Amino acid sequence: MKYLLALLLLVSGLTMAPAQDRGAVSDDIFSRGVQLQLLNQIMPLLMTKEQWRKVLPSVEEAREAVRKTEKLEADELKKLQTKMDEAYKNALEKGELPKKELLIEFQTKLSDFSKTRRIIADINTTKVQEAFVATANEGQKKTAIGSITPADFGFKADELKDEARLRLFVSEILLNPIAYDLMRKLSI
Repeated sequence: MKYLLALLLLVSGLTMAPAQDRGAVSDDIFSRGVQLQLLNQIMPLLMTKEQWRKVLPSVEEAREAVRKTEKLEADELKKLQTKMDEAYKNALEKGELPKKELLIEFQTKLSDFSKTRRIIADINTTKVQEAFVATANEGQKKTAIGSITPADFGFKADELKDEARLRLFVSEILLNPIAYDLMRKLSI
């Protein structure tokens, strides 16, 4: 009975928690689930601490390239902020539709950002893949290739050759932002 009462208090405390707290709890649980999925992909590689230390610098360079790109994007968007804020205010207060030119300018920036991000992702994937291939032994490479299920990424099983599977492993697993902290911990 004592355990039932404790369980009831715990459950009622969670259900009465503010929505913001529930969102944070959900985010933490989601993040932990992603970490476990990534560990399920990374740990079977059986890489040594020294091997992780050789791969991590390329991952760190990739992360820095992404941060620089995000800063450039933010700077570009700030240039539009005044016009966008004014259009937003006029839309709500005066019923004015946003000007087509502004929407086109915004969409063009988004399109440019998307192209740049694809280029950066491709460059980053190549660099990290080169570091991984130079560091991993043949068994580790085969494990990485074999751990990728093409259907999970929208491909048919026979669509991806080993090189493409390895590239997918690097881009989706090793370059996953959450994987970085895991690889760092495995390198210590």
